[in-house]
Amino acid sequence: AESAAGRSRLTAVEMGEMLEQGLKEVKMIGGAKEGDRTLVDCLAPAVRALKEAAGAGADLSEALMRAADAGAEGVEATKKMVAKKGRAKFLQEKSLGHQDAGSTSMWIVLKAMSDYCAGK
Repeated sequence: AESAAGRSRLTAVEMGEMLEQGLKEVKMIGGAKEGDRTLVDCLAPAVRALKEAAGAGADLSEALMRAADAGAEGVEATKKMVAKKGRAKFLQEKSLGHQDAGSTSMWIVLKAMSDYCAGK
């Protein structure tokens, strides 16, 4: 968010850069990567989708919608993963069939941003 200091508006490109930096920080601090069944499994595909949409000229609302959709797919994918990080790692095989809570929380944030930009 430091890169947005003093701004009253963000473009899709700027939002993509902010979320990408956030993803890098989360991965560095927590050591998580895609497939570990964490919020990274939602945020990583969301960042890719947002940046792709921004690169194709989409406005912020459209780019965030695509990010939220990609994030939802990432959340769904966590149902087939065994947790390797966080509290859920202690559940091991019992975590199968359930979506990851951190990934779900990340999707709720992305969906809220998307809905807000869309006027919902």
